[in-house]
Amino acid sequence: MLQWEELEWQKYAEECKGMIVTNPGTKPSSVRIDQLDREQFNPDVITFPIIVHFGIRPAQLSYAGDPQYQKLWKSYVKLRHLLANSPKVKQTDKQKLAQREEALQKIRQKNTMRREVTVELSSQGFWKTGIRSDVCQHAMMMPVLTHHIRYHQCLMHLDKLIGYTFQDRCLLQLAMTHPSHHLNFGMNPDHARNSLSNCGIRQPKYGDRKVHHMHMRKKALDISLLLTSQFEILAVICSKASTNPAKAELPPGSAVLLTGPWTRFPDTYVVFMWINHNERLEFLGDAVVEFLTSVHLYYLFPSLEEGGLATYRTAIVQNQHLAMLAKKLELDRFMLYAHGPDLCRESDLRHAMANCFEALIGAVYLEGSLEEARQLFGRLLFNDPDLREVWLHYPLHPLQLQEPNTDRQLIETSPVLQKLTEFEEAIGVIFTHVRLLARAFTLRTVGFNHLTLGHNQRMEFLGDSIMQLVATEYLFIHFPDHHEGHLTLLRSSLVNNRTQAKVAEELGMQEYAITNDKTKRPVALRTKTLADLLESFIAALYIDKDLEYVHTFMNVCFFPRLKEFILNQDWNDPKSQLQQCCLTLRTEGKEPDIPLYKTLQTVGPSHARTYTVAVYFKGERIGCGKGPSIQQAEMGAAMDALEKYNFPQMAHQKRFIERKYRQELKEMRWEREHQEREPDEAEDVKK
Repeated sequence: MLQWEELEWQKYAEECKGMIVTNPGTKPSSVRIDQLDREQFNPDVITFPIIVHFGIRPAQLSYAGDPQYQKLWKSYVKLRHLLANSPKVKQTDKQKLAQREEALQKIRQKNTMRREVTVELSSQGFWKTGIRSDVCQHAMMMPVLTHHIRYHQCLMHLDKLIGYTFQDRCLLQLAMTHPSHHLNFGMNPDHARNSLSNCGIRQPKYGDRKVHHMHMRKKALDISLLLTSQFEILAVICSKASTNPAKAELPPGSAVLLTGPWTRFPDTYVVFMWINHNERLEFLGDAVVEFLTSVHLYYLFPSLEEGGLATYRTAIVQNQHLAMLAKKLELDRFMLYAHGPDLCRESDLRHAMANCFEALIGAVYLEGSLEEARQLFGRLLFNDPDLREVWLHYPLHPLQLQEPNTDRQLIETSPVLQKLTEFEEAIGVIFTHVRLLARAFTLRTVGFNHLTLGHNQRMEFLGDSIMQLVATEYLFIHFPDHHEGHLTLLRSSLVNNRTQAKVAEELGMQEYAITNDKTKRPVALRTKTLADLLESFIAALYIDKDLEYVHTFMNVCFFPRLKEFILNQDWNDPKSQLQQCCLTLRTEGKEPDIPLYKTLQTVGPSHARTYTVAVYFKGERIGCGKGPSIQQAEMGAAMDALEKYNFPQMAHQKRFIERKYRQELKEMRWEREHQEREPDEAEDVKK
């Protein structure tokens, strides 16, 4: 071999490149040849060829795992963020940032800290195996494959326990996956990782590298930019997947799995992004459990007031009780979670089991139906067949029991019902039992009467849960790349008193509110009262029709507003937004300054007071607001401060949104101006 010509040696070295060689008895016993060199300096001494292996040092032993580097990196990132949001950057701060960056670079360049390591070994004693690195790469997947097969065999037993067989097995596995779980290589993952580094492919490529970092948990201050960036994906999905799911192409870097069709969505394909734990399903399942509990309690206790219903519901949906139901299904035996200190305590494990149970209910609802989820929940709640029968087969609403077919014949003799027919015509829905609509519009101040059999507070309790479920399902499907926290923010912007009151006002519900005012003059209703009217109407619509009517109503009246909420950042209330902006202006090494609210004035009688609140930042008044409550006045003050004070973070977000969604914002402004002009034009026509 030492006497070979250079061309012959190069050919042999190229053949050996990527091959696995072994030397039994050494550690590691086998390595991959990345380069083969021959060096014969002394002709009298035989020198074996040199095996060159390019290895990777474990992160814990490189600069990434060095405590000094980690501490310095955190301080560098923190200072860089503070300077980026500082109105005026000092030269000393710039120098300090440059010094930290230089110190980081020095640590990275240390030979003992480098991640990439070049190893040179004498080939004496090594044997060629004939196996190449691709075989090792695939062989190391055997522990993962074995685990996958064994686990799905176990899930077949879970199917029997819940009484429902999942068609999409990955959905069931997702419901059982705790956020702490990370798939490893069996009992000794370090050994497997070392074997992959020594014998596997040197630089394996798994598609687009950006995909692996797209779905990490995001930072709170960047949520506004994150949420708006998803509208490109959402717009493409909504426009193309509805007509032809196979052609629903997404922007580059947005890895997507199209699965389905499922029973819940027979005409469309459900889009799943790569968030590989059960928090999103838990978000959906929580709304399903609350909805089922609210509906059953509402029908089973027709004379119980809202407070009593809320107490019973809390007892059923609390984590402690859901963990007991999860124990009945032995979910702790099927859950996938990291075996570390996080879930060692019994209380933490039970909390995780409750979340897993909600995720399971969400998965059953998603693939099966609401009825499947209802039956499963009922079976777990009651072991006694008689109690279970009562729970699952609840009676009709008292107003429906009085007139089983319809009560519209009462319209002729009731001025109240006659007026409500105008509202029915306006919304295009004719109620079978119109007294349900009357009950929804009856305020609490009205005493008991035989027409409505009470006021709308109980219906408000039910309507809130219905809206939560419909909004949750919509967001879950249309925002497949968002984590639970982001979905909660979006839902809070849809289902809140302000939005509900606005919709109620646009539909003119205040004109049909039934009060105890004998003068029949129009009454100015508070925001909370208008929101209650809308929730009660949603409940009446569900009781008289079904959930599909509520879906249609919210598709028309609520969900189109979501884009405007995101563009205007209405998902984040003004007080939270102001605090975030103030935190970006903190000085390094000092406690952050936060906004302080002070009540300046309180005027008016006890039942109709007006509060004036000012907000201060670093001793300076930056905003002022008024409202019927201290909370609303503080919100007004925060909004005033955001508009007047020059926050760099706020200005950056506005510039970003203006630049990215210039056309959409222009259309929104035009629509708003057009709506504002319509009443004036109508008044001019009348004159």
